Amino acid sequence: MKAQVWKAAAGAVCGLALACGIAAAEPQKINIAFVVPDEDILGQAMHMMADYMERSLPGRFDVAVHGSSTLFTQSQQIPAMQRGNLDIGFVNVFDVSPNLPEASILTAGYLVRDVEHYCAILNSDFGRKLRADIEAKMNIVPLNQALIGSRTLVLRKKQDVTRPEDLANITMREVGNEAFQFLAEALGAKPTPIAFGELYLALQTGTVDAFAGFSTAMKSTKFYEVTEQLVETNHLLGVDLIATSKKFWDSLSDEEKQVVKEAADVASAFTITNRKRAEARAIAELTGELGMTVTTPDVAPFRARMKEKYLASKFAQAWPAGLYEQIEALPSDPGCTLK
Repeated sequence: MKAQVWKAAAGAVCGLALACGIAAAEPQKINIAFVVPDEDILGQAMHMMADYMERSLPGRFDVAVHGSSTLFTQSQQIPAMQRGNLDIGFVNVFDVSPNLPEASILTAGYLVRDVEHYCAILNSDFGRKLRADIEAKMNIVPLNQALIGSRTLVLRKKQDVTRPEDLANITMREVGNEAFQFLAEALGAKPTPIAFGELYLALQTGTVDAFAGFSTAMKSTKFYEVTEQLVETNHLLGVDLIATSKKFWDSLSDEEKQVVKEAADVASAFTITNRKRAEARAIAELTGELGMTVTTPDVAPFRARMKEKYLASKFAQAWPAGLYEQIEALPSDPGCTLK
């Protein structure tokens, strides 16, 4: 799928229009930006979204795709979308929570079971209100979800890990903000903030004993060289929202909105299917050619500790009474898409 082909076709149509005395409108320029490389699954999904939009409405959109933080860094993306300087990008609930504290419930470890459960949550009364609040209060319009993967535990040295108490003496690197530090503590470890770029050396020198990350990133980062074991705690599901700026969304006709939403649906499905496959391949590689030990504990004791810690935390003060239990009981919805 090459955008140039569709632009050429659109140009031919415009040429005919001009020959008939009809003024041809300039295509609307659209910027899509993200922090991961273009070859990442999220990056591929955004290129797919751009192609879908241009193919569906030839000559209407001129979409530029900017990967690897070449247009905006992670911290710049939400402000850029709010100002209308970025049309389409990714938004994470960790970044939404400072503006909408009730969103922090989706950052609670083990509460979201899988991506099908996440979608069911977003389609629930709570999820619909949250999405409406993101639009009304943050000027960002969520369209669908994109699967990043399951966040799990990686150990510098092999250890028997079957319950939270086994992590009591483990110094675990986690992202420096309060929500991630609390997540590591609730898992049972001793959290410490270390920049991602410094993590390899910290593991190599023993500054930290462990970190939480995605199995799919182990090979590209070469963390397998300085770690021995991956413990499939899968304690947090990584999901981003595919979103547009409200300024861009409000500029669209109903037909254009429908196409942009369909494009987001296609991109979402692509991330889900391919991320699940990538995780399976990653585990096979880690246990095979890369020589790591991969263990899968019963997560019930970890889940119980997480629930106790989160419900007693300050984060829970922003959650409506009974919401945790409602989300916990909500069934997953296979084939779900945002309505």
